[in-house]
Amino acid sequence: MNSDADNFWANVCRRLRRVLGRDIPSIEEAEAELNAAKDLPLAPNQVDEIVASVQDSLTADVWDEGGVAEDAALSAPELCDWSALVLNRNPGAPEEFAEERIQEVRWEALAGSKKGIERSRFDWLLQQQSQEKAAEAAEELVQSIGIDTVPIDPFAIARDEFPLLCIDCRDFNDRFDGQLQYEMRSGQFVLLLNNKYDAFWTQQGHHPRTRFSLAHELGHYFLEGHRDYLKNGGVPHASQAEYRRDSLVEREADAFAAALLMPSMLIAPMVNEAELSRNRLEKIANYFQTSLTSTAIRSVLISDFPCALIGIADGGVRWSFHSKPLIQAGCYPKGKSDHLLKRVRSHWEMMLSQDGTEHVQQGILMEWFETYDRSHLINVPVCEHYMPVRTMNLLIILITLDERDVFDVDADDFEETDDD
Repeated sequence: MNSDADNFWANVCRRLRRVLGRDIPSIEEAEAELNAAKDLPLAPNQVDEIVASVQDSLTADVWDEGGVAEDAALSAPELCDWSALVLNRNPGAPEEFAEERIQEVRWEALAGSKKGIERSRFDWLLQQQSQEKAAEAAEELVQSIGIDTVPIDPFAIARDEFPLLCIDCRDFNDRFDGQLQYEMRSGQFVLLLNNKYDAFWTQQGHHPRTRFSLAHELGHYFLEGHRDYLKNGGVPHASQAEYRRDSLVEREADAFAAALLMPSMLIAPMVNEAELSRNRLEKIANYFQTSLTSTAIRSVLISDFPCALIGIADGGVRWSFHSKPLIQAGCYPKGKSDHLLKRVRSHWEMMLSQDGTEHVQQGILMEWFETYDRSHLINVPVCEHYMPVRTMNLLIILITLDERDVFDVDADDFEETDDD
């Protein structure tokens, strides 16, 4: 080995041996492994379809020196890089996996086009599957560490990754909540964490937002596709955690964070004691030291009852999460919308004027969900629990309904529960 590239690799190997404490493959071994790897089976027409759809309408966050520009259009090379990141998370995966990734890129393009295209059931389920896999990775991490008590300390988990992961925790003002970057020279990941919220926290430990932001960045660190993107020269981006970004990688990191701080084995028994309500969500949040927003989302996703959570921001519906029983009943999200029902807009305006309080109202199912071929459900009554989160300029609405109204069950099955 006498080329500059070979010498560079040899130097990298020496550094990695010191940090990792194990052998690193030689150039020849690495090339042999690469040559033996199975190619991702994409036909030319599939590649053309991906590039065309992404270039046509996808928008995403773009990094610049001043931070992240919302909804900025990507250049053609950046679009291709973005779709490649989605498609190549698991190189050599079976063809069915590649097909799933193609659909994910297709949905990213549709969601970014802002043309009011409705999300199909299939597209929505694929995006949910990706977030569920991220949550599963967090659950596996918790189990491997042997954590069985709460609150879970993400700082302890991060410290255990030293020296491969270093944390810089301080007040970064409004630049970001967190940012993970990879230093090629040292072979280390550096996690920049904004602790500005701790200044308003009077209890022991860190503010729930700080804890979630760290768990979110740990998602970027532990999830292989995110980690590999940075190690392969990908540009780090500033994260705004707690479900404030729509990109798939950010939603995956959010799902990882929620599952890390609230693993299902610990939170599911509390969630499924009864139907969710504001009071129950607050108790769960206090127990796990998590925010009301992240607790409500996590609780809805693992609830055994039909329910959903709607996020209202900037005067419109910006996100929604649904329990599996609700989806099994045939009720799917309507997607983003700038049109709010009159009563919902009234609650939004009251929150902005600081007059809004928790409130419960009645509505009907068709106002919140798509039922597709289950049109007999459109007039099913639902209960709307309005919960303002002023620190985030967010109004969250917990939607609950009686499962007897959406499932074909006998009333006798519920007699014992009703009597309790």
